[in-house]
Amino acid sequence: MIICGGGDTAPLLKAVHDYIERVSRTEPARFVLLTLLATNAAVPDPVLQRYRGRLIERSDEVSVVAFDGPTRALHCAQAIQGQLPGVKIGLHAGECMVQNGDISGAVVRIALQLMAKAASDSIMVSNMVKDLVASTNFDFEAGDTIQSWQTFTIV
Repeated sequence: MIICGGGDTAPLLKAVHDYIERVSRTEPARFVLLTLLATNAAVPDPVLQRYRGRLIERSDEVSVVAFDGPTRALHCAQAIQGQLPGVKIGLHAGECMVQNGDISGAVVRIALQLMAKAASDSIMVSNMVKDLVASTNFDFEAGDTIQSWQTFTIV
């Protein structure tokens, strides 16, 4: 670092010191493969625990839950649908950025878009989720596309 000019450099040195302190306390970002479930309802805690979902966000309008696998996420979605009539659920899987306990990335946005597009009392998934659970007993009906992702509804 080169500092030119006269005057008091203490404020600049303090700013640099504060920045280094802040950066050293920040957890480095890591990328993980997750399946995200987005719904327009509050997910009951016992359902989250049963399917090992990690609540990312809960508000009056939306809940976002992370799972380590799409099959577990789909079973959780069906359990939510059985308990909460009229619920809309979207599921997408992919690489997410995890930093300081927060999850972000396109996967979150696409899961929310799937939820928004889903009909009342339905579960809408991307072709990524469908492909990852191909050997299971879920039945899908093809839908439109969202950001180049083919959508499917669980039937």
